[in-house]
Amino acid sequence: MRSAVAFFGREFDTAADIAVQAQARAHPYIVPMLACAQARAFALAGRQDEARSALRTMGENIWTGKQVPGLSPIDDETYEAFSAVILGYLGAGEEAEPHARRSLTMLAHSGRYRSTAGTHLALARASVHRRHPDPEQAARAAVDAVATIDGREVPDGPTVGRAAGLWCMLVRNNDWARLASVRDLGDQVSSGRHALPPGPTI
Repeated sequence: MRSAVAFFGREFDTAADIAVQAQARAHPYIVPMLACAQARAFALAGRQDEARSALRTMGENIWTGKQVPGLSPIDDETYEAFSAVILGYLGAGEEAEPHARRSLTMLAHSGRYRSTAGTHLALARASVHRRHPDPEQAARAAVDAVATIDGREVPDGPTVGRAAGLWCMLVRNNDWARLASVRDLGDQVSSGRHALPPGPTI
């Protein structure tokens, strides 16, 4: 909890350090969660090697036992989803994309609309952060995220806000702004274009 508070306060180094300190005495159920917290904080602090090391720790400690009271475990799907997110933060779009696609396959027909929308956004981020960006795929994935939520968040909620942030980034490139998929995304997030999220999402 303290790591999460620091993370969302944009104190990324502090968030990572808290999670590292807690991991040494953590129950195996919690170890991959703490590794995930480390990885995302290290990534946004620009500490790439440590972020990748934490990702490996998360993958090596996926929980396969029964769920216990408290936070949901890091299972195979969650690992894929968070890997897509964190590799996207690192700008490693080619690496992030297959993780996002595996997560979406596992989430199909699950009813877990928030997780599905989040992974669509991770795919969008991955598409932008490739060596050769694919703005059309990025826009389509962001539209899919908004469609997945389908009114289940408040107007200008976090999904639309993040999709709006992506749209604002895409239209800074005049060639990308002319693409039909980017225009479609603009229509989808028209009410959220100025309600950009406080944290880094692109």
